[in-house]
Amino acid sequence: MRRTPIQVARFRAPDGSHHTVGVMPVKEGWQIVDQNGCGPDVIDTLTHPDDGRAQAEAVARDYAEWARLPTWARQ
Repeated sequence: MRRTPIQVARFRAPDGSHHTVGVMPVKEGWQIVDQNGCGPDVIDTLTHPDDGRAQAEAVARDYAEWARLPTWARQ
């Protein structure tokens, strides 16, 4: 099983830090991870049998769009 995330999106957080968001297959399904320089943070794990790489990549892109917003603008 692949242990290196497949890069999907990159963004610069409001604090100026650079992040790479990726997906990787895991036994349970797909994980979405934020690689922020301090190690990967697991954002979500998709476990439904119908969820594949395309769904994981969509979640990763949505997360990157949300995470680049200033804290006050996040809902």
